Amino acid sequence: NTKRIPIEFPKELDAVYSNGVLLTNTQSEMVIDFLQILPRTNKGKAVARVVLPPLHAKRLYEILGQSVANFEAQFGEIKMPPNLVDQLFGAPPTGDEGDEGRAEAGE
Repeated sequence: NTKRIPIEFPKELDAVYSNGVLLTNTQSEMVIDFLQILPRTNKGKAVARVVLPPLHAKRLYEILGQSVANFEAQFGEIKMPPNLVDQLFGAPPTGDEGDEGRAEAGE
């Protein structure tokens, strides 16, 4: 039996829009930096950081995967453009763009 814990959502809790992430980890924690990347620019800004122990990160992975599957069952497949992974997680620079502020997948 799982005991339900009451959760309080303060009125001043703001929603944050993110269209990119930066993932890093150590042996004891996973860090997810949520980013806003401005269209048609090479600029982005970190807007929130969540640090999770590996067990909770794995549970988030499972819950998020199930949520995406439920969404697709109701609304249809989410189509991923071929370059979306590079766009969100940072492809290596192709020229003189540099890598300042570039999102990239962590280890």
